[in-house]
Amino acid sequence: MPGFSRRSWLLVWLLPLLVVAGLVAALVASRPSQPVAAGVGAPYYPDAGATGWEPTSTVVHVTWNDDLTQLSGTTTLEGIATQNLSGIGFNLMHHVDAATLDGEPVTVAAWGAVNRVAMAKKPLDVGDRFTLEVSYAGSPDGLRTVGGFHQPYSRAGGEILIAGEPESSAVWYAANDHPSRAAPFEVYATVPAGLQAISIGELISEDADDDPATATWHWRAADPVASYLTFLAVGRFDIEQGDADGRPALYAVSHLLAPPERDRALAKLRETPRVIRELESRYGPYPFGEIGGVVTGIDTWFGALETQTRPVYGAALAAAGGDWPDELLAHELAHMWFGNHVRVATWADIVNNEGWATFAAQDVLARRDGRSMDDWLRGIWDEGDDDFWTPSISDPGVDNMFGTTYVRGGAALQALRVLLGDDAFFAIAREWAQTPGARSLADFQAYVDERSSRDLTAFWHAWYAASEAPPREAAYGWPG
Repeated sequence: MPGFSRRSWLLVWLLPLLVVAGLVAALVASRPSQPVAAGVGAPYYPDAGATGWEPTSTVVHVTWNDDLTQLSGTTTLEGIATQNLSGIGFNLMHHVDAATLDGEPVTVAAWGAVNRVAMAKKPLDVGDRFTLEVSYAGSPDGLRTVGGFHQPYSRAGGEILIAGEPESSAVWYAANDHPSRAAPFEVYATVPAGLQAISIGELISEDADDDPATATWHWRAADPVASYLTFLAVGRFDIEQGDADGRPALYAVSHLLAPPERDRALAKLRETPRVIRELESRYGPYPFGEIGGVVTGIDTWFGALETQTRPVYGAALAAAGGDWPDELLAHELAHMWFGNHVRVATWADIVNNEGWATFAAQDVLARRDGRSMDDWLRGIWDEGDDDFWTPSISDPGVDNMFGTTYVRGGAALQALRVLLGDDAFFAIAREWAQTPGARSLADFQAYVDERSSRDLTAFWHAWYAASEAPPREAAYGWPG
């Protein structure tokens, strides 16, 4: 056996080290060349959201000028990396004036109208926690929406409202703006003295600054919230606070409404605790710490919106007659379970939100009046035309997100109730509603299949995917 020279021994020891060093260099070189994709790439709105990280906290400081046409703000995002990143993506429709990542100044690149990327000075690894602070300014007037839907910002009569679905947050703060992302939320909104700023969660302070010319309203939502479920309303409101079933309750009604309308709106909002009790009897404990509602005087494109803990209602809540106000109230409050506590995985799953809220609201009204939900189901089966039955609700597309997903989705659930029976159906519904998180329609269907021990393949296809009315047979929930 030949002897080794000193140089040979060095090579023996150094070679493994060189191999390891090469692997490390290769791993570093294999990091994403782009910080994140422009959006999560999900169906319908691929530019929304940001890949590679999950939010753990959002704190917003926003200040409005005297005529409510300009804002300036700072958003502090805390999050955790879910992949190796060389930057943090977020959604914001304003110019970024400055940004820091973990206290270090960083540059921000703009990808299109809404996507921004804070470029990290050193890469983040999976599991790394970070704090991103973004300062910005601008006017929300005329901002382009991601999906081409209605502008989520409205201003009229000295009042503004920022609320909308599928997007709204990018108008006034930075966020990972996708419905599957959620985190505790806090806002300090500074407005001209004499105005109120209303948002979600608990009202911590009505004036948290020392400037007599302004008032800073501080709100905190301790439970995770998706960004589209936040809102901001600024103007003059009648505000009523109290306690309802052990929870803080806060209602606000716009002064843009005439006094009689304000009285009717406030009276309707006071029914919120009753509706919540009715829903709790079906779906288990209310999932959040606060309740309330806001009636705006602005003519919104939506009748109401399920903003978390404090739905936003249009003036129709006070002006409309018949069952509409009761149905509207029950629908939006049902969303606290279905849509807010249990969130959609993507917007293609919106029937998980709207079908449940429609069913739950109809069920509330039917129980009050002693009516059978089977009659409601038969009526839908009888009256639905081709335009109603043709579009899929399992993948409705952007144009039908806010269409037949509501009533057809609600009818599908009543048919499922007929098929399974009340005990089994509501046991499944309660368990589903009490388990928070982002889940898909396929998740729900698999959940029901497992807990009912049935093969419901034909039922799911007929009600959610087929382009004609389901057969009037017991296997499809026909009540006879």
